[in-house]
Amino acid sequence: MSADVFVEAYYRRVLAGRPEAAMLFFRASVLDRYRGREGFAVQRTDTAGRVRQAGGFSLDFGIAPGEALIHAPASEVAARLPESEREHWLAHLELLPHSRHFVRMRMNPASCFEDGEIRPWPR
Repeated sequence: MSADVFVEAYYRRVLAGRPEAAMLFFRASVLDRYRGREGFAVQRTDTAGRVRQAGGFSLDFGIAPGEALIHAPASEVAARLPESEREHWLAHLELLPHSRHFVRMRMNPASCFEDGEIRPWPR
């Protein structure tokens, strides 16, 4: 089984009713805050890692090929990351290209946005 097949199977679970398991991606530099800092440890293997605070939080993450990005399920980030650390992690969030207007519409469904004429999708 190739790695892509495993990723596809994982996201099939997300679409089958576990949206909270969808991965959030962060620039690996998010971990710089914890390296060498007393009371914190950053550990890794080739493809996974953990950041932990002694007596505090721990968060497991995957390491993407090239090691520039790490990823963790949204539910784990929300449940395990203390509120005091969330802004730091959000500052390192890596976003895929997206429609800013669509995101705004989803955040406030009652709003009205001028987004051009309705037209068919070209073939």
